[in-house]
Amino acid sequence: MDLLPHDNWLISANLHKNHGPGPEQWALLNLWFDRYLKGEKVHLPRTPESTMEITEGKAVFTIVPKDFNNLQEVEIYYSYDPNSRTRFWKSSPAELHISNKQKHYTARFPAYPKLPIYAFALCRYKLDKVITLQNGSTETIAVNSVEQIFEPKDLDLNTISDIPKTCLIDDFSQGTQNWATQNGSNLTGYIFQNPELECSDDLRLCLTINPRGKDLILRLNTASRFLGHGKDIGDFHATRKITGHEKQKIIFTVDQFQGKKDKPLSWSAISNLIINLTDLDTKSQIPLFDAANNKHLLRIEMIETL
Repeated sequence: MDLLPHDNWLISANLHKNHGPGPEQWALLNLWFDRYLKGEKVHLPRTPESTMEITEGKAVFTIVPKDFNNLQEVEIYYSYDPNSRTRFWKSSPAELHISNKQKHYTARFPAYPKLPIYAFALCRYKLDKVITLQNGSTETIAVNSVEQIFEPKDLDLNTISDIPKTCLIDDFSQGTQNWATQNGSNLTGYIFQNPELECSDDLRLCLTINPRGKDLILRLNTASRFLGHGKDIGDFHATRKITGHEKQKIIFTVDQFQGKKDKPLSWSAISNLIINLTDLDTKSQIPLFDAANNKHLLRIEMIETL
């Protein structure tokens, strides 16, 4: 950005969908065109200021929005993965601080020896009216901060294996911040590229689902594109019919996924996971991405084999 001869730029990324534009990005782009190409009087939020400090095994990321009018929420994300194409951005709670009449937000996350850290903030602003797009509509736009990068001189990516692991993929306590959607209903994300996830092939993928009396079909699709270094093992899929009135654990092993190549699936070789849940009676998809109305998909985790 420093090479641009002007400051009339903004950053917005649909981070969990290979950074492809979503409704918030298309709306911001249209408004940017209206202002700088058409010359219309359009108010656009300015790029927020951001810093990151590393001390004693901790990273502190600070974001200072320049515009607070219509600011709906602030989200802060970080990662240790240098592969920007399949990077899993993990959300970290943004804490609001008020000092000297200035508002700013911070997030704290671990800094590990010999590993890089990438972090940025997303400021979501509510629009005065809903903007209708070619596909869908939105009443918010998202403006990102500049990405802050820390790369130690003794960088060694092999130490990623030393990061403490978790078997929890998502309990949706923060909604669907860690996911994107392709069609407004399904979930898609790079969750298996989270360096903090324990994804040994001896483990099983477990989804806790409550059919709530419906006859459902669960479809899982995986891809391994963009991992590099010969790790592309192709696409795989698995399906399961689910019925009942109580929550239940739907469990998959790696060998229950079918692919076109002779290579078996490996959890760590999944760059992208897509989750679809379909109502067999209505043939319509259950809105998993709508966190407020998602009453079916409750938890995703890795569990040990019995």
